[in-house]
Amino acid sequence: MSGKDSNNPEYNDALLKVVHDHDEEPKGVPVGVNIQNLTKIYKGRKKVVDNLNLRMYENEITVLLGHNGAGKTTTISMLTGMVPPTSGKAYINGYNIVTETGQARKSLGICPQHNVLFPDLTVAEHIIFYSRLKGVPKNKIKDEVDHFVKLLELEEKRDVTSEKLSGGQKRRLSVGAAMCGNSRVVLLDEPTSGLDPAARRALWDLLQKEKKGRTMILTTHFMDEADVLGDRIAIMSGGQLQCIGTPYFLKKHYGIGYKITIVKGENCITDDVTKFFKTYVPDIKENTNIGSELTYILPSDNVSKFPEMLKEFEEKKESLGISSYGLSVTSLEEVFMKAGAEDLESSSAKNKNHNSSGPYNECAIAPLANNIPDNEPIQKVRGFKLLRNHIKAMFLKLAYNTMRNKLTALIQFVTPIINITISVIIARSWKFLSQLPPLTLSLESGFAQTETLMSQANVTDGSIEARAMMAYKDYFKTSTYPGMSLTDLGTSNLGKFYLKLSETDLARVRNEIPIGATFGAHNITAWFSNYGYHDSAISLAHVNNAIMKAMSPGSNLKVINYPLPYSIENLVKVMASGSSMGFQFAFNIGFCMAFVTAFLVLFVIKERISGAKLLQRVSGVRPAVMWTTALIWDWFWLFLVYLCIILTLACFQESTLSTPAELGRVLLVLMVFSIATIPLHYLASFYFEAAATGFSKMCFMNIFTGCMPFLIIELLRLPEVGSPFYAHLFDWIFAPLPIYCISRSFRDMSVSSFSMLACDGLCDQLKIENCTRHTICHQLKLSVCCIEDDPYMKWEEPGIGRYLFMMSMVGIISFTILLIKEYELLNKVFYSSSKQPTPAAVGKMDDDVETERQRVQEFTRAQVAQHSLVCKDLTKFYKHFLAVNRLTFAVNKGECFGLLGINGAGKTTTFRMLTGDAHISAGDAYVHGMSIKTHLQDVYRHIGYCPQFDALFENLTGRETLRIFCLLRGIPSAVGNARALHLATSLGFLRHYDKKVFACSGGTKRKISTAVALLGDAPLVFLDEPTTGMDPASKRLVWTCISEAVIAGRSIVLTSHSMEECEALCSRLTVMVNGQFYCLGPLQHLKNKFSQGYTLIVKCKSGVDRDNDVIKIKNYITDNFNDSKLIESYLGISTFYINDVGLPWWKIFDIMEEARKQFPIEDYSVAQTTLEQVFLQFTRMQGNTEA
Repeated sequence: MSGKDSNNPEYNDALLKVVHDHDEEPKGVPVGVNIQNLTKIYKGRKKVVDNLNLRMYENEITVLLGHNGAGKTTTISMLTGMVPPTSGKAYINGYNIVTETGQARKSLGICPQHNVLFPDLTVAEHIIFYSRLKGVPKNKIKDEVDHFVKLLELEEKRDVTSEKLSGGQKRRLSVGAAMCGNSRVVLLDEPTSGLDPAARRALWDLLQKEKKGRTMILTTHFMDEADVLGDRIAIMSGGQLQCIGTPYFLKKHYGIGYKITIVKGENCITDDVTKFFKTYVPDIKENTNIGSELTYILPSDNVSKFPEMLKEFEEKKESLGISSYGLSVTSLEEVFMKAGAEDLESSSAKNKNHNSSGPYNECAIAPLANNIPDNEPIQKVRGFKLLRNHIKAMFLKLAYNTMRNKLTALIQFVTPIINITISVIIARSWKFLSQLPPLTLSLESGFAQTETLMSQANVTDGSIEARAMMAYKDYFKTSTYPGMSLTDLGTSNLGKFYLKLSETDLARVRNEIPIGATFGAHNITAWFSNYGYHDSAISLAHVNNAIMKAMSPGSNLKVINYPLPYSIENLVKVMASGSSMGFQFAFNIGFCMAFVTAFLVLFVIKERISGAKLLQRVSGVRPAVMWTTALIWDWFWLFLVYLCIILTLACFQESTLSTPAELGRVLLVLMVFSIATIPLHYLASFYFEAAATGFSKMCFMNIFTGCMPFLIIELLRLPEVGSPFYAHLFDWIFAPLPIYCISRSFRDMSVSSFSMLACDGLCDQLKIENCTRHTICHQLKLSVCCIEDDPYMKWEEPGIGRYLFMMSMVGIISFTILLIKEYELLNKVFYSSSKQPTPAAVGKMDDDVETERQRVQEFTRAQVAQHSLVCKDLTKFYKHFLAVNRLTFAVNKGECFGLLGINGAGKTTTFRMLTGDAHISAGDAYVHGMSIKTHLQDVYRHIGYCPQFDALFENLTGRETLRIFCLLRGIPSAVGNARALHLATSLGFLRHYDKKVFACSGGTKRKISTAVALLGDAPLVFLDEPTTGMDPASKRLVWTCISEAVIAGRSIVLTSHSMEECEALCSRLTVMVNGQFYCLGPLQHLKNKFSQGYTLIVKCKSGVDRDNDVIKIKNYITDNFNDSKLIESYLGISTFYINDVGLPWWKIFDIMEEARKQFPIEDYSVAQTTLEQVFLQFTRMQGNTEA
């Protein structure tokens, strides 16, 4: 079947059977993707995709929408061939995805949700790589690269590696990689995720430019993006297609009409406004009434009354106390909520929250389930009880994390056992012997392969020399030992031959020719190489054996070396210092502790990098509590590891490491070692930005600064090296290092133990009456035996007292430095003593910003305390770069304040200062009258925080996470559990409540982060992009919770890249550019003030002469509206832009109602400037330098 058969009756019938809400299909347009009855059933699960029928056309962007679990991802996976369909068919450019996968993929490009780029490849190299993969000939590669580098607006970054690109540039490169190589079908999975509105707009422009000749399929959670880019939008629910059509068709089919937003003046009475609208729309009700904004819904059925109604409203605006107003039409998000209601209801049922299953009515607040906990303020614990809660929370966090990392725990326990076992095996194979064994001096003793040289000079036949020479030869001929050979040089000079051979083949001379002999007339010369210890003796033995055989043919000479016994002094010294087990245990324990203790940095690095540490600080826990509990937990955990070491040693029963006293000393050293190494590792963790990197580098550092110095000093102490001075010097230099201390301590303990053992044993050998170590020390003058009965804890060598002291001091000093760093005591001294750069003078500001500035500057102390947040000249420098410049504003109680700006505007820096994560360079901020600079710990009790990136413990579940933060907030257990359950239900993650965080989706993680921020009823909550990655239904649940918090009198400071989110939640907002506020006020006020005109969408009735009707309508509109132009016309739907900002609303509707009488207009809609347009107007001024 051809994928370009665009008018197949079977398809239309199948579509009608399943989808009742669909727009007309384009005619005469090639089909890029044709899906027919596509079904996917996973084993043991319901249908994920259920009999899907869908066509996607060339030159169009088809947007695929659906709640989480609707089947979008599975559909795309089947189209790419990654997942096989259970039944049904799909064609890409006419090729079946199952039977013709290779051909289908040739024209397919994919942009995944996350950037799949090679960090070390440049922009141009990426285009080359993907173009070559898709079969672009070499001679056309340069043109392809030039085209896409220019198209992506990355000409200046052509030879820059991808790791150095900004987020927006990386996304554009990912899209370019999908489109290059003549990809006629392009799948784009949330291509603008994480981008600010300006970067999103740039990417939108790119996609609009490139859609010609391509079939583009796009998924997104931004409904405004679907509205702008989607030529046709398909909404899936429960694996089925619910509706498909143009954005205009879907809005009209599912829309509720217009929303009128009114900015109330001081004298406005809401009932009077409602009464006015009821004269035209009797059933009208308030939609929202928050702060200075009042909204109503005006059904589209009453659009004919709009001209008269709005004209009279305009005339009575002042008498009603109205400051300004504006209209907006049904958003695509409302369409999505209605079309996907099945999924939402299902999700809500699973979350036991049926009241939130319907579509979200803007920011109207409906009560949730009746089982909500009492809204009365929580009676939080204080003082010692709060401290006890904090300690309990910290231990719970550490216990959960440790128990969930089973592999790490196993390695920590098994590594010492393996190292001790290795030590014992090596030690037992290297036992010290009081007498060295005898050695037979022969070529057969220890040589693998030998060559013996022989020469003669004037040897007389029959002489003893001649007979000896023959016996010498016969020995090699008759030997059964393999590898021995004899080279007879005849009368050649053996010495010269040997020297010449050394010049050409030294390795052969050294390894294979140990001996030789020259037989003369009156003498015999024995040659030896001198490379072996016994070469001279072996050569002489073989010559003497030949002489004996010459004199007595039946005799044989065997030479054996019996070493002399040790002297008493040497015997004791060797026994005292030569314990193999002592050295092996000392080195191997140090080596394994280098690995075991390196695991200490893993969790603390993850906790800091993820932001979880900051979130705990914001929740009220003090650094001293956090680090002390961590120290106790890690010390206790290492103690369990040490018990395994002690039990292993007890099992092997090695000498000096077997009795309770000996094992007790080992345990003592290890416990003191923990006191030193744990804080030291905590301090070191601050120098690493990745847990894996920190672990590997700490392993290396521990070995390099502990094990290596131990080996070097051991070598310097050997008699053969004889450098005791340097050994002593280096011992003091490395003494502060815990790994060195522990190895040195065990080694010196071993020396002491074996010295006593050797000297005590000597008394038995000498059979001296009343013999003691004191006797041997003084009578035999053996200094090694001049040792006390209990020398272990002495300061002097071989006592280990100085090492225990050093480790204790390192632990105390390290922990003190850690707390100084965490309480930022040195930074405070630095900031108070150093001269900070002077904040830049604030230039000409918007009048609203200036008014707010003057209002706040005049606040008394009492007025400051009456506001949730007051910022006065808040400023932040990074060295000499001004990131935030003298922000001055106040957030009222019960207000949602929006803080907008593109990446680099200073939003995150502002949040960091307000949460204590960054120093305030100048100015100050006050939370309920308390200064962030001087009373930060008190401020933390009054704020909640949801950071931009999820600051969660990956190994904990949602339930455990909320339980820990309930304890930190001082919420009693019974109330805390109920509140946590309520938030899980309200935010829609009850299904995932007991799932580990790392296994949750990005949207669910954001919900948990939001729940943490809202937990505890903090009067001021900072939310940094809380709904990133959520589908519209999930967003609505979050919006409901935020709005409930505002209704309850809590204040919200919100940043978001979703303009619709700001419109739904914020009563006031500001746009931040280059670290300053450029506008500030209620949303509708800003729209009216910075209005750029209106958008008019007109749909012409279908008919034979529709094209001519569209032209007539266009002419009418351009004639009746000044400065208007046609933006696009598609399937009878025309979009116009009217730049006449002074045109009243009633006049627009009046002109359009007249047009409806003259032309076949099916419907029309008018919309004012969007918040995004206002935002973009200001962000064009944003500098290129990112904060």
